[in-house]
Amino acid sequence: MKLSNKDIEKQLDRSLELFKQVEFEKNLAEMIDKLNKLGEKQSQLSEKTQDKNESLENLKEQQKDLNKEFEDAKNKLSELEKKNQELEEPNKFPNIEKDQEEIKKELEEVMETSGRMSGKALQNRRNLPQTR
Repeated sequence: MKLSNKDIEKQLDRSLELFKQVEFEKNLAEMIDKLNKLGEKQSQLSEKTQDKNESLENLKEQQKDLNKEFEDAKNKLSELEKKNQELEEPNKFPNIEKDQEEIKKELEEVMETSGRMSGKALQNRRNLPQTR
């Protein structure tokens, strides 16, 4: 069976589109996994904060790291959404900007709270009697 150049081109286009679709689905699954892990890390950090067994500076540093990971994930989601739009038949991609803003706001509140906690801890240390 002899295929014309046009048939070969159509077949290659379909193969390329299928490859893009598989790549999108793989990246989406990885992002879902990463976001779930970030949620778990945030919960663990929240528990550590309430236990008060770790230093506030260490907790703040861990929170900064989580914030950076969240920003990275947010950027990768934007890239993934662009790749989705490049598909001939884009997947339904929920509008997650509202969710992202809520998460960002919660992360900022945690940072503010830990900042206030470190200020109170510093104030409490100043109020302690000096024993020398």
